Amino acid sequence: MIFLLIKIFYLIILFSTISSLFSFNSVCDFPLLDDRLGCQRGQTLGDKLEENEEQKQQKIFLNNFDWFCDPESSISMSEVSALEETINKLIKLYGENCVCKEDLTFTNLEEIKSENNYCWHRFGFGFLKKLNLNNDVIRNPNLWINNYGNNFVNVLRERWGIGNCGEDIVIFFVQNPKMIFISTGSLIKQRLGINKINQLINQTNIQLLKSSKPPFRILSNLIENIGIFLENNLNKLIKNNNKQIKINNQIISTTTTTTTRSHIPLWAWFI
Repeated sequence: MIFLLIKIFYLIILFSTISSLFSFNSVCDFPLLDDRLGCQRGQTLGDKLEENEEQKQQKIFLNNFDWFCDPESSISMSEVSALEETINKLIKLYGENCVCKEDLTFTNLEEIKSENNYCWHRFGFGFLKKLNLNNDVIRNPNLWINNYGNNFVNVLRERWGIGNCGEDIVIFFVQNPKMIFISTGSLIKQRLGINKINQLINQTNIQLLKSSKPPFRILSNLIENIGIFLENNLNKLIKNNNKQIKINNQIISTTTTTTTRSHIPLWAWFI
């Protein structure tokens, strides 16, 4: 009985520690990506009724950016625009390069392409002002931040569900301490590999700590690098597939020729 009480007490402490790690008590409190009211500066319905003309224009402006969720107003509109510019650049370059073609039916593919003819990798961004560390995690903050930051973004990506075949990537940016966490779908893990993804995360977090560049510039560079790596990997995959198809065709051709000759006497091949 005493052992059971101790175990329950320990679980309560652990739960409260995890809950207090983020300013949002849990990832379930973080808005869904299609909840534009919650994602755009975290305004409630009451706030919306009382907003002035400038705020209304801001809401109209932000409504176009359905790839981001910033419920605490942790980044400015100019920073949002800068990130949007980078994403549009990638869409212009690669947007029609369908990455799910081999995994989707023709009907689904056409449905996806009908969305501005876009069927490349899908990005989502979550922003938060700070991670709230309590006394229990101060002793080893890096371990706790990494563990629960990664868990947070993984659950967030699953809740948002923006991918169709594991081609989605969610980037979660925290202002204090400045850190990014990334969660990718199965297709990206398969094509890039965990090591490459972790390398990108580590390089970016080092830049956020040491570089004098604004964070949104570093994030823009990260997005561009991810785009380049993904596209290079896709081109390599296509090249290898085409090479394999060519080899298979040669094998089929050779087999067909041999089968045809088998009906001819061996002495006749040399006439």
